[in-house]
Amino acid sequence: MEKQKIKVNYWNSGVNTLYGFGKFFLIIGFIAMLVAIIGFIVYLTNFDSYSGAENAIIGISLAASFFPISIGSFAAGAICKGLSTIAKTALYKRTLLEEQYYFEETNHNTDY
Repeated sequence: MEKQKIKVNYWNSGVNTLYGFGKFFLIIGFIAMLVAIIGFIVYLTNFDSYSGAENAIIGISLAASFFPISIGSFAAGAICKGLSTIAKTALYKRTLLEEQYYFEETNHNTDY
């Protein structure tokens, strides 16, 4: 059986926007995680010497502030990419149904 080609219109659906935001948040998450790891390394290399105490404080503060940002960005990125996939699947199903059926919308409830 030959597969039929059906065009799906993403215009005004938000699929591409959600996917773009997902990529953006994941990139921000990776950058924040990198800064947090660098801050932790700076802390570990300077925490035992008195002369490096300022660098150790800067390092641990970088790690402590950027780690939650990275976790939140990873979560937001995953949510946006997941919602993008859900919306894309819904558009596929809607497009397939509209190929087979005609839908009529009403503004009143007739289920009394």
